[in-house]
Amino acid sequence: SRDRLLSTMSSSSPAAVAPAVTATQSQSFPVNDLVPREETQALSFVQKFPHCNGRGITIGILDTGVDPGASGLYNQLDGTTPKLLHVIDCTGSGDVSVETEKKATKRRTKEDDEMWQVEGLSGKKLTLPGDWDLQDFPKKAVTTEETKVEDKKEEDKKDEKTEGDKKETSDETKEEDKSAVITTTKAPIRLGILRAYDLFPKKLVNRIKEHRAEELQKALRPLVATVRQQLSEFKIISKPTSEQVLQRQDLEERLKVLQKKNDDPGT
Repeated sequence: SRDRLLSTMSSSSPAAVAPAVTATQSQSFPVNDLVPREETQALSFVQKFPHCNGRGITIGILDTGVDPGASGLYNQLDGTTPKLLHVIDCTGSGDVSVETEKKATKRRTKEDDEMWQVEGLSGKKLTLPGDWDLQDFPKKAVTTEETKVEDKKEEDKKDEKTEGDKKETSDETKEEDKSAVITTTKAPIRLGILRAYDLFPKKLVNRIKEHRAEELQKALRPLVATVRQQLSEFKIISKPTSEQVLQRQDLEERLKVLQKKNDDPGT
């Protein structure tokens, strides 16, 4: 089901019996009621059959919501064996389409640190670890006509390869920081971008939009007042010139833009 999380868990520790709860703890919060071991007779079963504790068994759980970062799901009672072996989010929430392919360039700094750099879809430069093994993506199946087109493109690329490589290297060298040396290593990488609004809960998005709208109106009020004052000055002119008519029309359009309700696209 898409609405559920699949988490895989294993057990290799002795019987998962909760430690004894002190009188103070039991009075402050009913810890024992969280897992009804006595009502389900799970506690008595483990006491009778201590070896039947699920040791070495891996199970899969479909759940409507699991937080893999919860402290209680880190390790088993031995403190080292992880409880969660693998988690798959089947909801599709937060998925990002990475269909845009770009070339990443490997750089080496004066400290001999390697890194990949590529321009992101937002225009910002992204820096990736230099030990990433970036390789060519598998080519998709193409038809005969598409093959002919690709072959023609390859031929054109070969003819311009030498001149193009020299020009590209020269342009990049001028733009890059002098503290690092550009290498000729390049590799493909696929990028995607997602607005923060697509990740935030709806109520949070509404609150942010309201706050941003208020801040925008505060910034626009002085501008609106200025344009209105300028328009009022034109009203006393009985016979405006053609240039003054154009100025008044320009101010009217400015006022429309300033008063227009803008849809907040988010960031």
